[in-house]
Amino acid sequence: MEDTPPPPPVVQVPCPSNYLVFSILTTLFCCPPTGIIAIVYSCQVNSLYNANRLPEAQNASKWALRWNIVSIVSVAVLFLICFIGSIASYPLIEEALRNNPELRQSIHEELQRELHDELDDVPVEMRDDIIKEALDSIPGGR
Repeated sequence: MEDTPPPPPVVQVPCPSNYLVFSILTTLFCCPPTGIIAIVYSCQVNSLYNANRLPEAQNASKWALRWNIVSIVSVAVLFLICFIGSIASYPLIEEALRNNPELRQSIHEELQRELHDELDDVPVEMRDDIIKEALDSIPGGR
């Protein structure tokens, strides 16, 4: 009888990362629409791997990561646009306050009411100085 050689060892390829936690966090804190897509791909990774469909599992893993990156980049771009917009609009707001005394007066009155209510525990002498300083910081003068 001949000895048959042992079968070659089976190389077990590790399961690709499913990025599920990353997908859930980007859905909650970044961008829900793209985060949900990332969750769908994340959930496919393990089931495809367990069905011995390694190429599809690797592809789902790549797409999960890509959609997570899209979520983060979209939020970063949105914050950048808002930041630039707020800086760019400051001169327009300042000009509107300079040219509209009624608007400036109504803002002053509203600020005085809010500051007065918030500063109840501050002595009256200090409260008036704080309110005056806050009102003087509004563009367009008093």
